[in-house]
Amino acid sequence: MKKRVLSANGTAGSIPALILCFSTILASSCQLIVWPIEHLWEKAYSGDTSIDAHGLLENGSGGYIISGQTTSFGSAATKLASDIWIANADANGKLLWQKRLENGKRGSTVFSCENTRDGGYLIAGSEGLGSDSILAESQGLILKIDQSGTLSTQKILAVANPDMPWILEGIPRASFIRSVSETRDGFICLVQTGQDWAIVKLDSAFSVVWKKLFDSGYSDYLYSQAKCSDESIIVCGFFNGYLALMKIDSAGLILWQKRYGALSQKASIIAEGDGGFLVYGSGTVLRIDAEGQVLASAIIDLPKQGFLLPPQALPSTEGSFLVSFGDGVLFKLDSAFDIRWQRRYPLIYGIAYAQKGNILILCRLPTETKIRMAELNDSGELPGSNLQLNSVYYRSTRTNIQEVAFESPAIDPRVEISDAVLSLKDSSAKVEAVYF
Repeated sequence: MKKRVLSANGTAGSIPALILCFSTILASSCQLIVWPIEHLWEKAYSGDTSIDAHGLLENGSGGYIISGQTTSFGSAATKLASDIWIANADANGKLLWQKRLENGKRGSTVFSCENTRDGGYLIAGSEGLGSDSILAESQGLILKIDQSGTLSTQKILAVANPDMPWILEGIPRASFIRSVSETRDGFICLVQTGQDWAIVKLDSAFSVVWKKLFDSGYSDYLYSQAKCSDESIIVCGFFNGYLALMKIDSAGLILWQKRYGALSQKASIIAEGDGGFLVYGSGTVLRIDAEGQVLASAIIDLPKQGFLLPPQALPSTEGSFLVSFGDGVLFKLDSAFDIRWQRRYPLIYGIAYAQKGNILILCRLPTETKIRMAELNDSGELPGSNLQLNSVYYRSTRTNIQEVAFESPAIDPRVEISDAVLSLKDSSAKVEAVYF
């Protein structure tokens, strides 16, 4: 039996006629809706041997600067030593330019990369002084490159304390620049040397203006700094195993110092838009004002083992923020420090905001010698990728963390900090980027 249907006027009609009729009705009364397709991607960057990254930085033009080191280039004689690798990528991870800065057999490591006011970048880390030895003595390095990656200024900083033995258990004491920031008239460097640390002020030509060594008699380590509106800085680290902050003015004088009752293996600080600061380390989260007073605090029940990488955070306009603790746990916390979501990825070297509210991560699988950069959705997910691991769910508990008494570290006026011209060679780099 042939099936028949009623047309729009109630008479019998064919199925094609009915479809045409309904299409006409829809076209006259509705608008076509096109749902946006999530634009997510993943890329790997690899060379001959290994690449390690230590930073992911927005470059101000919609792209990103990747900083790290690699042993993938050079002659066979230099394969044991790493060269600095800096790359500029667009919003889709395509490399626009890349630079390899080599110093022969001695090896270099990057710890910090920051934007400068003229559109360039500051790179800080360490330079080895030995031949092929991984345990070779090292000293701090700082260099500046312009928007195109051209190397303009470079210096080394070597710290020597007359009261400290330079050789400890047969291993030379190492110095490296953990963090660098730009001021109105120069730069501030945080220099780690053994279990002590120094703050060095440089002018615009990288010459030393003043220097201070801090030695509390305990194991003290600094990890980051945040600038205040009056050109002072708040440095963040841990002294004798506890989270500690110190505010220092533009002349190097201590304005205040506070230690908080929370153990912290690695800690960092960033400025928030309202003049306050976010402090985070090993599961501890604090919001403080410019005087170090705790406004809010929380503890996340992360495992207590040591982490390879320092934590990272990114604030947002609505008061929430992203924070990466340890070796691959990515959280989004609201302004009250409650967890909105949590995801697990491999070793996370850097996080940044991508277009349309998405998230960019720079990471590496422990079994690989290449690094990967991926765009996640605004919920921190990358469906279908082996980068996203099974989640382990942690809890956030609001608590009342207070400051405790903190004695001033001894400042040794005899500290010797020498600066000299660094001779890094600007060489070609050919890291390949591959879509997944």
